[in-house]
Amino acid sequence: MSRVWNVPGAAVLVTRSRQLQGELLASAQAHGLVRGELTARDIAVALWAVQGVLDVTRGQPVEAWRRHVDVLLAGLRPDPRSLPHPSLTDEEMTAVIRGQRPPAL
Repeated sequence: MSRVWNVPGAAVLVTRSRQLQGELLASAQAHGLVRGELTARDIAVALWAVQGVLDVTRGQPVEAWRRHVDVLLAGLRPDPRSLPHPSLTDEEMTAVIRGQRPPAL
């Protein structure tokens, strides 16, 4: 299966997408709407998760994706407790987008 970001010219789109996600996240963090420790990579992975739920339930009379979005949003809200696992690095994110094996953790 070909990944959408592996097509010619996609690097510009990936860069722009990351930039916009970062700007939106920074604004939400500045307004205290989401956890300060989140990265744009965390948001990208969350969107992939929503896409996965949509793919699995496509054509079914369920709205599981709505519940999944509710759960994701609840997890993004500010909390004094830190998340137990780190965000992906830029290198790991790039490898995932390219369909490659991420560098060893």
